[in-house]
Amino acid sequence: MQKKSNNYTDVTKDWISNVNPNSHEVKELDYWIINNKKYYINNSTILIDYSKSELECAKWLESTFGGEIFMCPRVNDPKYIKTPDFIWNG
Repeated sequence: MQKKSNNYTDVTKDWISNVNPNSHEVKELDYWIINNKKYYINNSTILIDYSKSELECAKWLESTFGGEIFMCPRVNDPKYIKTPDFIWNG
């Protein structure tokens, strides 16, 4: 039975019943798309340098809920491009 309040409906049990833990490996993206152009990792302007804690978080998420996870590269040039730590299920 779902808990209800005026602000939200708790769908945790419904959502958890559909997970598939350990269904994928955590992988690294080797490019980032900016304005419809692919920029590939070159270890200078586009690089993979996520922290240990970011990787641990992604691995926990996948081992708990499953799904496809890609660690995202950092973009140094072009400047001011923000990227997430990782992408989970698109």
